[in-house]
Amino acid sequence: MYPVEVDIYEDITPSTTYEVYLGIDIGSTSTKAVLMDREKKVLAGFYTRTAGRPVHAVQKLFASIDDLIENHDINFRIIGSGTTGAGRKFSGKIIGADIIIDEITAHARAAYELNPEADTIIEIGGQDSKFTTLRKGLVTFSAMNNVCAAGPGVLSKSRP
Repeated sequence: MYPVEVDIYEDITPSTTYEVYLGIDIGSTSTKAVLMDREKKVLAGFYTRTAGRPVHAVQKLFASIDDLIENHDINFRIIGSGTTGAGRKFSGKIIGADIIIDEITAHARAAYELNPEADTIIEIGGQDSKFTTLRKGLVTFSAMNNVCAAGPGVLSKSRP
């Protein structure tokens, strides 16, 4: 199976409990998680391949969070959680997510948080591509391709 990449973005103090929000994006090709504090600082990020097994990918991310806790003698108290992506509904129900939202809504919120003047989002994912326009952080238009050709895909040879 694929490993989990772990990135720590803030100094983590041993013997400390951090109140965090957990966000998980279960995509068709990759599954990501983030732990963010109340001040919207991302403490750590986790990435692995979905490999056609979204529940297993989420379990691997949770195991990596447990490893982070043990290796740094810290604790996370999850004060809210959410899922997005292709596997958001199933995985969200399994973990008891507080919110389960589609990628377009998640992208719009993230774009607005990063730059309130943002008015266009172009997203190229492993399963589809999306074009979204915003006004004051609200989606005004969105279009998605209707074929699974956004990612690198697999080229096949035609046979005579």
